[in-house]
Amino acid sequence: MRFHARAPGKVILLGEHFVVHGNPALSAALDRGVEAVAEESNEDIVISRALGAECPIARPTPSLTPLCLSLRQLLGDRSWNGVKVILETAIPVSAGLGSSAASAVAALVAVAARFGGHLNGDELYEYAMVSERAVHGNPSGVDVYVAINGGLVYFKGKKRRQVVPYKRFPIMVSCTGIERNTGELIARVAEFRRKAPDLFRTWATSSERLVEDCVKALEEGRMDVVAESMNFHQQALKAMGVSTPELDALVREARGAGFAGAKLTGAGGGGCIIGLHTGADYQAALDAFRAKRPNSFLSYVPSEGVSSWSTQS
Repeated sequence: MRFHARAPGKVILLGEHFVVHGNPALSAALDRGVEAVAEESNEDIVISRALGAECPIARPTPSLTPLCLSLRQLLGDRSWNGVKVILETAIPVSAGLGSSAASAVAALVAVAARFGGHLNGDELYEYAMVSERAVHGNPSGVDVYVAINGGLVYFKGKKRRQVVPYKRFPIMVSCTGIERNTGELIARVAEFRRKAPDLFRTWATSSERLVEDCVKALEEGRMDVVAESMNFHQQALKAMGVSTPELDALVREARGAGFAGAKLTGAGGGGCIIGLHTGADYQAALDAFRAKRPNSFLSYVPSEGVSSWSTQS
């Protein structure tokens, strides 16, 4: 038997960087992410097609070390051995779309199923956070939460709750292909806050109010409010130094193609932008944008969390 699990990636609609300083943010599960397949093996190994890497779980390569730490702890705690894990990803890695969290969640669920076990939500969260801490140092945990639960998530510190929008809606995602260091970007915003505390406070207060307003707007289907709030956040993030010329160009092109709201998503410094179209003919806007940026994609959000199934070998 082969045991499969799929976990979604995520985008941050609003509030990144401000959330580090105690503000709320909104994150949504994408309809694409990472699939893991676990099967019986003589040796515990992991294969990542996206990274072009393969290694024993006990002796990981640098790129697979975070994931292997999570799997090693699970296997050791349960006294399990004899599994091969193969990862396939439908989202770019190191792009701020939650690929590391989705990989950990999918792999852990598939491995547990391979041995006839089950991880409850809290157990799965804690095992996946082992990997996330190795990747991000002191992560908020929202990527893991979204990978497990899916949905559209309001989060502020340790507080998380699901927001139910009027209906699912399409989000365009386009990536620069530039990797970035999240820790360095967080430090850059902290330095901006130190140098311009009054301005930062004003923007943070505005961000909090806009996030709260957008919760209601999403529930009522007023997507124009969300689009304008996205544009505000992009301007603030650019002024704080976490956007880049490449991200700025993508934002301009997205708005020019007809996406009413466009902004970077995640830490910035590279990674991806998202675009929100508030009308019915979003496909035309996507086609116009993809004429220049063919690697962009459309995703319907919010989407479901981790799922699992099995097939015959």
